[in-house]
Amino acid sequence: MHPILWLVALIGLILLFARINRMPKAARSRFANRAIFVIAIGLGLFLLVRGLPPLLAVLGALLPLLPRIMTALRTVETLKSLLGFVQQGLGKGTSRIETRWLRIELHRGRGEMEGEVLAGRYQGKRLSELTLEELRQVLAECHEQDRASIAILETYIEHRSGSGNWRGGYSRDRSGKGQGVPPKTESITIADAYKILGLPAGSSRKDVISAYRRLIQKLHPDRGGSPLLATQINKAKDLLLNYLPKDKE
Repeated sequence: MHPILWLVALIGLILLFARINRMPKAARSRFANRAIFVIAIGLGLFLLVRGLPPLLAVLGALLPLLPRIMTALRTVETLKSLLGFVQQGLGKGTSRIETRWLRIELHRGRGEMEGEVLAGRYQGKRLSELTLEELRQVLAECHEQDRASIAILETYIEHRSGSGNWRGGYSRDRSGKGQGVPPKTESITIADAYKILGLPAGSSRKDVISAYRRLIQKLHPDRGGSPLLATQINKAKDLLLNYLPKDKE
Protein backbone atom coordinates (compact mmCIF):
# COMPACT_ATOMS: atom_id res chain seq x y z
CA MET A 1 0.00 0.00 0.00
CA HIS A 2 1.32 3.45 -0.96
CA PRO A 3 2.53 5.57 2.01
CA ILE A 4 0.24 8.42 0.96
CA LEU A 5 -2.77 6.16 1.30
CA TRP A 6 -1.66 5.16 4.78
CA LEU A 7 -1.35 8.86 5.68
CA VAL A 8 -4.83 9.60 4.31
CA ALA A 9 -6.27 6.70 6.29
CA LEU A 10 -4.56 7.89 9.47
CA ILE A 11 -5.85 11.45 9.04
CA GLY A 12 -9.33 10.10 8.39
CA LEU A 13 -9.27 8.07 11.61
CA ILE A 14 -8.07 11.08 13.62
CA LEU A 15 -10.89 13.24 12.23
CA LEU A 16 -13.38 10.46 12.87
CA PHE A 17 -12.42 10.05 16.54
CA ALA A 18 -12.40 13.82 17.02
CA ARG A 19 -15.96 14.01 15.71
CA ILE A 20 -17.05 11.14 17.95
CA ASN A 21 -15.63 12.88 21.02
CA ARG A 22 -17.63 16.03 20.24
CA MET A 23 -20.90 14.11 20.04
CA PRO A 24 -23.35 13.69 22.93
CA LYS A 25 -22.95 10.39 24.74
CA ALA A 26 -26.33 9.16 23.56
CA ALA A 27 -25.34 9.58 19.91
CA ARG A 28 -21.79 8.22 20.18
CA SER A 29 -22.74 4.56 20.28
CA ARG A 30 -25.00 4.73 17.21
CA PHE A 31 -22.46 6.70 15.20
CA ALA A 32 -19.58 4.43 16.24
CA ASN A 33 -21.50 1.33 15.18
CA ARG A 34 -22.26 2.82 11.78
CA ALA A 35 -18.66 3.94 11.34
CA ILE A 36 -17.34 0.49 12.19
CA PHE A 37 -19.78 -1.04 9.73
CA VAL A 38 -18.63 1.28 6.92
CA ILE A 39 -14.96 0.70 7.75
CA ALA A 40 -15.49 -3.07 7.72
CA ILE A 41 -17.09 -2.96 4.28
CA GLY A 42 -14.33 -0.72 2.98
CA LEU A 43 -11.65 -2.99 4.38
CA GLY A 44 -13.28 -6.03 2.83
CA LEU A 45 -13.46 -4.37 -0.58
CA PHE A 46 -9.85 -3.25 -0.29
CA LEU A 47 -8.66 -6.75 0.54
CA LEU A 48 -10.69 -8.18 -2.30
CA VAL A 49 -9.23 -5.68 -4.78
CA ARG A 50 -5.74 -6.47 -3.54
CA GLY A 51 -6.25 -10.00 -4.79
CA LEU A 52 -6.81 -11.86 -1.55
CA PRO A 53 -9.12 -14.87 -1.69
CA PRO A 54 -12.77 -13.93 -1.08
CA LEU A 55 -12.88 -15.90 2.18
CA LEU A 56 -9.94 -13.97 3.62
CA ALA A 57 -11.49 -10.73 2.47
CA VAL A 58 -14.72 -11.58 4.25
CA LEU A 59 -12.85 -12.57 7.42
CA GLY A 60 -10.89 -9.34 7.30
CA ALA A 61 -14.10 -7.37 6.95
CA LEU A 62 -15.64 -9.20 9.90
CA LEU A 63 -12.80 -8.47 12.31
CA PRO A 64 -13.99 -4.95 13.20
CA LEU A 65 -17.49 -6.35 13.65
CA LEU A 66 -16.47 -8.88 16.30
CA PRO A 67 -17.73 -6.74 19.22
CA ARG A 68 -21.14 -6.41 17.59
CA ILE A 69 -21.23 -10.12 16.75
CA MET A 70 -20.39 -11.05 20.34
CA THR A 71 -23.08 -8.69 21.61
CA ALA A 72 -25.61 -10.30 19.28
CA LEU A 73 -24.62 -13.78 20.46
CA ARG A 74 -24.99 -12.74 24.09
CA THR A 75 -28.43 -11.37 23.27
CA VAL A 76 -29.44 -14.67 21.68
CA GLU A 77 -28.21 -16.62 24.71
CA THR A 78 -30.11 -14.27 27.01
CA LEU A 79 -33.30 -14.79 25.02
CA LYS A 80 -32.83 -18.56 25.10
CA SER A 81 -32.32 -18.49 28.85
CA LEU A 82 -35.39 -16.33 29.31
CA LEU A 83 -37.44 -18.65 27.11
CA GLY A 84 -36.28 -21.65 29.11
CA PHE A 85 -37.18 -19.89 32.35
CA VAL A 86 -40.66 -19.09 31.05
CA GLN A 87 -41.17 -22.68 29.90
CA GLN A 88 -40.08 -23.99 33.30
CA GLY A 89 -42.40 -21.53 34.98
CA LEU A 90 -45.33 -22.66 32.87
CA GLY A 91 -44.77 -26.28 33.85
CA LYS A 92 -43.65 -25.63 37.39
CA GLY A 93 -46.88 -26.80 39.03
CA THR A 94 -47.17 -30.06 37.09
CA SER A 95 -45.66 -33.42 38.04
CA ARG A 96 -45.79 -36.52 35.89
CA ILE A 97 -45.28 -40.17 36.71
CA GLU A 98 -45.46 -42.94 34.14
CA THR A 99 -45.62 -46.72 34.33
CA ARG A 100 -46.20 -49.41 31.72
CA TRP A 101 -49.98 -49.11 32.16
CA LEU A 102 -50.59 -45.47 33.11
CA ARG A 103 -49.40 -41.90 32.70
CA ILE A 104 -50.56 -39.60 35.52
CA GLU A 105 -50.21 -35.81 35.71
CA LEU A 106 -50.64 -33.99 39.00
CA HIS A 107 -51.39 -30.24 38.78
CA ARG A 108 -50.39 -29.18 42.25
CA GLY A 109 -51.48 -25.57 41.93
CA ARG A 110 -55.05 -26.56 41.00
CA GLY A 111 -55.10 -29.75 43.05
CA GLU A 112 -56.15 -31.75 39.97
CA MET A 113 -55.09 -35.14 38.61
CA GLU A 114 -55.44 -36.44 35.08
CA GLY A 115 -54.08 -39.48 33.33
CA GLU A 116 -54.07 -41.76 30.33
CA VAL A 117 -54.26 -45.53 29.99
CA LEU A 118 -51.24 -46.79 28.05
CA ALA A 119 -52.13 -50.48 27.74
CA GLY A 120 -54.96 -52.95 28.13
CA ARG A 121 -58.63 -52.80 27.23
CA TYR A 122 -58.89 -49.03 27.59
CA GLN A 123 -55.58 -48.10 25.97
CA GLY A 124 -55.55 -44.49 24.74
CA LYS A 125 -58.43 -43.43 26.98
CA ARG A 126 -58.16 -40.50 29.37
CA LEU A 127 -58.98 -41.49 32.93
CA SER A 128 -61.50 -38.66 33.14
CA GLU A 129 -63.43 -40.31 30.28
CA LEU A 130 -63.88 -43.58 32.17
CA THR A 131 -66.66 -44.41 34.60
CA LEU A 132 -65.89 -45.67 38.10
CA GLU A 133 -66.70 -49.21 37.01
CA GLU A 134 -64.33 -48.91 34.04
CA LEU A 135 -61.61 -47.59 36.34
CA ARG A 136 -62.12 -50.64 38.53
CA GLN A 137 -61.59 -52.82 35.47
CA VAL A 138 -58.37 -50.98 34.67
CA LEU A 139 -57.25 -51.49 38.26
CA ALA A 140 -58.00 -55.21 38.00
CA GLU A 141 -55.81 -55.34 34.88
CA CYS A 142 -53.04 -53.58 36.79
CA HIS A 143 -53.21 -56.19 39.56
CA GLU A 144 -52.65 -58.86 36.92
CA GLN A 145 -50.20 -57.10 34.60
CA ASP A 146 -48.53 -54.05 36.19
CA ARG A 147 -48.32 -53.80 39.96
CA ALA A 148 -46.42 -50.53 39.72
CA SER A 149 -49.62 -48.86 38.54
CA ILE A 150 -51.85 -50.04 41.39
CA ALA A 151 -51.12 -47.37 43.99
CA ILE A 152 -51.06 -44.68 41.31
CA LEU A 153 -54.49 -45.58 39.96
CA GLU A 154 -55.92 -46.01 43.45
CA THR A 155 -54.69 -42.51 44.26
CA TYR A 156 -56.43 -41.14 41.17
CA ILE A 157 -59.71 -42.92 41.92
CA GLU A 158 -59.75 -41.75 45.55
CA HIS A 159 -58.92 -38.22 44.43
CA ARG A 160 -61.73 -38.28 41.89
CA SER A 161 -64.36 -39.94 44.11
CA GLY A 162 -63.42 -37.90 47.16
CA SER A 163 -63.54 -40.91 49.49
CA GLY A 164 -62.19 -44.40 50.02
CA ASN A 165 -65.61 -46.03 49.62
CA TRP A 166 -65.20 -46.60 45.88
CA ARG A 167 -63.62 -50.03 46.30
CA GLY A 168 -66.79 -52.07 46.70
CA GLY A 169 -66.84 -55.87 46.85
CA TYR A 170 -64.74 -58.39 45.07
CA SER A 171 -66.68 -61.17 43.40
CA ARG A 172 -65.90 -63.93 40.94
CA ASP A 173 -67.79 -64.85 37.83
CA ARG A 174 -68.51 -68.39 36.70
CA SER A 175 -65.13 -68.72 35.05
CA GLY A 176 -63.46 -67.90 38.37
CA LYS A 177 -61.96 -64.61 37.21
CA GLY A 178 -62.06 -61.72 39.61
CA GLN A 179 -64.50 -58.88 39.06
CA GLY A 180 -64.39 -55.50 40.69
CA VAL A 181 -61.29 -54.54 42.66
CA PRO A 182 -59.09 -57.10 44.40
CA PRO A 183 -57.55 -56.34 47.74
CA LYS A 184 -54.56 -54.02 47.81
CA THR A 185 -51.21 -55.60 47.01
CA GLU A 186 -48.42 -53.92 48.90
CA SER A 187 -45.48 -55.80 47.37
CA ILE A 188 -43.72 -54.59 44.24
CA THR A 189 -41.02 -56.20 42.14
CA ILE A 190 -37.62 -54.85 41.15
CA ALA A 191 -38.97 -54.17 37.66
CA ASP A 192 -41.94 -52.32 39.18
CA ALA A 193 -39.61 -50.20 41.30
CA TYR A 194 -37.57 -49.14 38.29
CA LYS A 195 -40.77 -48.15 36.45
CA ILE A 196 -42.08 -46.13 39.38
CA LEU A 197 -38.88 -44.10 39.47
CA GLY A 198 -38.89 -43.75 35.68
CA LEU A 199 -35.57 -45.58 35.28
CA PRO A 200 -34.44 -48.29 32.87
CA ALA A 201 -33.71 -51.68 34.39
CA GLY A 202 -30.17 -51.98 35.67
CA SER A 203 -29.75 -48.33 36.65
CA SER A 204 -27.15 -47.62 39.32
CA ARG A 205 -27.66 -46.62 42.96
CA LYS A 206 -26.68 -43.08 42.01
CA ASP A 207 -29.41 -43.00 39.34
CA VAL A 208 -31.95 -44.36 41.82
CA ILE A 209 -31.11 -41.71 44.41
CA SER A 210 -31.23 -38.91 41.83
CA ALA A 211 -34.58 -40.07 40.43
CA TYR A 212 -36.02 -40.47 43.93
CA ARG A 213 -35.00 -36.96 44.97
CA ARG A 214 -36.41 -35.48 41.79
CA LEU A 215 -39.78 -37.22 42.17
CA ILE A 216 -40.20 -36.79 45.91
CA GLN A 217 -39.56 -33.06 45.62
CA LYS A 218 -42.49 -32.85 43.22
CA LEU A 219 -44.86 -35.36 44.81
CA HIS A 220 -44.23 -34.99 48.55
CA PRO A 221 -47.47 -34.26 50.46
CA ASP A 222 -45.93 -31.13 51.97
CA ARG A 223 -45.65 -29.76 48.43
CA GLY A 224 -49.20 -30.62 47.46
CA GLY A 225 -48.44 -34.13 46.26
CA SER A 226 -50.19 -37.39 47.00
CA PRO A 227 -49.35 -39.40 50.14
CA LEU A 228 -50.00 -42.68 48.30
CA LEU A 229 -47.69 -41.75 45.42
CA ALA A 230 -45.01 -40.58 47.83
CA THR A 231 -45.30 -43.88 49.70
CA GLN A 232 -44.95 -45.83 46.47
CA ILE A 233 -41.87 -43.82 45.48
CA ASN A 234 -40.30 -44.41 48.90
CA LYS A 235 -40.97 -48.15 48.65
CA ALA A 236 -39.42 -48.29 45.18
CA LYS A 237 -36.33 -46.44 46.36
CA ASP A 238 -35.87 -48.62 49.45
CA LEU A 239 -36.32 -51.83 47.47
CA LEU A 240 -33.76 -50.87 44.83
CA LEU A 241 -31.18 -49.57 47.32
CA ASN A 242 -31.43 -52.84 49.26
CA TYR A 243 -31.19 -54.82 46.03
CA LEU A 244 -28.30 -53.00 44.35
CA PRO A 245 -24.72 -53.51 45.57
CA LYS A 246 -23.26 -50.61 47.48
CA ASP A 247 -20.73 -48.43 45.71
CA LYS A 248 -17.14 -49.16 46.62
CA GLU A 249 -15.47 -46.54 48.75
